Amino acid sequence: MVTKRTITSYFAPKKRERIVEDSDNAEPIEVSDRDEPIVEPNVDCTANEQPPSEEGVGVDFLMRDPGLRKQIETYDSDEKDLIRREYIDFGPYQPKLAKYPYSGPEKHPRRFQKSCSTKRHDELQETQLAEIQHLVEIEGLETGKGLNQIGTLQRPCDTRWSSHYRSICSLLRMYRASRSVLDDIASEGTTYAQRGDALNGVKLLMSFEFVFNLHVVKEIMAITDGLCQALQLKTQDVVNAMHLVSTTKTLLQNLRNDGWVSLWSNVRQFCEIYDVAIPDMNAPSFDVLKSIRRQSRQKDIVTMEHHYRVDIFFAAID
Repeated sequence: MVTKRTITSYFAPKKRERIVEDSDNAEPIEVSDRDEPIVEPNVDCTANEQPPSEEGVGVDFLMRDPGLRKQIETYDSDEKDLIRREYIDFGPYQPKLAKYPYSGPEKHPRRFQKSCSTKRHDELQETQLAEIQHLVEIEGLETGKGLNQIGTLQRPCDTRWSSHYRSICSLLRMYRASRSVLDDIASEGTTYAQRGDALNGVKLLMSFEFVFNLHVVKEIMAITDGLCQALQLKTQDVVNAMHLVSTTKTLLQNLRNDGWVSLWSNVRQFCEIYDVAIPDMNAPSFDVLKSIRRQSRQKDIVTMEHHYRVDIFFAAID
């Protein structure tokens, strides 16, 4: 009689039989899997645990330094999200500058350098603070609330006229600090072009002609600043504008007639304070080569005083 088999019987585990020879009887004995004892695998629970490394998911041993740690893309796909979350939980990390190793010669250290920025606001403010402290100690500066504030140079760009006036005032106020910073750049600049530009800037700041022109423009813009600001308003008052134009013209004429003595006094005092060489105002204003060429055509010798007063001061006002 054929026994009917169900579909589950095809998937049931088959009974394995093996022959075990008895050494005494020498008769084969059928032993099933049920008779075999279940042996648990030998697991050593006291084995020394190795500390996790970056190869695994050892988030406690992740490197904080962004320049030394592994890229997240190098980890396994199932570990990337976990490591990314751990780095987010760490928060920002800023390494100490002293611990940055050198990447080459001594002139090319691998660290954040102050010369990377061309503005040098921090160095300007430190130099200005030292100058203000020195002037206060020698009682050469008036003290009070709101006076002697630490600032930076105004950017001389193509904007309102008032910004140019503030740029000139800030440069005169921070003249020594600006010259000191340019000296540092000229000696410690990272590139030849940077050192050359800084050296040219120092020579320009130390020239008398630059200092004189700076004071002339400051005196003129101090008069025209109010008119320029009024003309830049969105709503124009024609009557007020005409009155400002008339007042400005009168003040400029007074400056042209009576302002030379006070201007020259301010320029000379400024040059004495900051060690700027003052030329001989009675000397001729042209050099030897030009004098040889013009000797036959020019009878009167133009002095330095005439050059700065007429050719520069009067011409700028006119």
